[in-house]
Amino acid sequence: MESLARLREQRMFSCRLSPDRALGSVEEADAFLRDRGLLTRTADCALPSLYEACHEDPYRPGSPGFATWPATKWPWFGELADRGHLIAAVHRGKSLLVAGAVARLVDPICRAEITRMRAADRGWGRLLDHLAAAGPSSIEDLRAELGLKRQELKALRAPLERCGAIVSRSLRVTAGQGHQHSSELARWDQAYHGSGGGEDPVAAFRDLIAAAVRAAVLAPENEQWYWADSLLDDLIGQGRLRRIDGHVTVAGRSRPREAPQRPGHPGILPEVTSSDFQGDQEPPLCASAGLRLTMKHSVQIRAFCAPASRDRDPGSGGRSWPHMHESDVSRTAADVLVRCPALGS
Repeated sequence: MESLARLREQRMFSCRLSPDRALGSVEEADAFLRDRGLLTRTADCALPSLYEACHEDPYRPGSPGFATWPATKWPWFGELADRGHLIAAVHRGKSLLVAGAVARLVDPICRAEITRMRAADRGWGRLLDHLAAAGPSSIEDLRAELGLKRQELKALRAPLERCGAIVSRSLRVTAGQGHQHSSELARWDQAYHGSGGGEDPVAAFRDLIAAAVRAAVLAPENEQWYWADSLLDDLIGQGRLRRIDGHVTVAGRSRPREAPQRPGHPGILPEVTSSDFQGDQEPPLCASAGLRLTMKHSVQIRAFCAPASRDRDPGSGGRSWPHMHESDVSRTAADVLVRCPALGS
């Protein structure tokens, strides 16, 4: 069994935390994302960070916010999305780059949230139904077609984005002699063309947690986790995670063996059913997954949301939504899936 010191060495190497492992190209960044499964933009928890792995001086030293991003490599986050990867916000609304295999874990949760949110509020249902009929639509078109003011549309879209029912991407549109930036909204099931086969959101959530821990290699157990205490114990009891000196890591070998398959999820982790949750010990992620969701305490999922206009230049405002299909899932899905960090921070 690997020691804590050895796991820290593996984390340093695999998460590219040392300057000698700095990413040198967007192609290397793409391979890094595929290897880890999930990447944050900036370092904010145990998850590996794209910008941290760049090891580049900030755009404007000493200034906060966007000025802390890498001086020349900051567009890579958006460029990786242009390569077909998803942008998700599965911990407190912060953006994560998600490789295809992990997107398949998010898929049943987001599809279930479309159903739940549509029934929960008339305004949310109206927006979701309009997108279903009209397809992905710009903010301007939605305001005109639904007769909404800017703040009214913002109030409707925000909770839907935070739970993954709808997603957004940046657009650049021609305006006179220059360009303006806008956003396009789509339902999750329009942006991600998965199986939609009714996979269990609870099982997907458990798989997502296991994937998160593996991405980090090693995560402090006392990081702020957004689920019931029993969930971590259950994953450890199932032999999927293990504790070591106040940390958690993936149990077993560094390269996972082929995992049992469940319908529609080749190579994904073993099935977990809702019977694994005892009594009212439900992790507060997603009501559709049999879990309690609140806007204050949820692990928020806003999968496939494109970065803001400063993150990338789409080049053509008329380009169709960059769909991701099941065929985009890496053939090494079993390796990627079990590989990702603490979702809270």
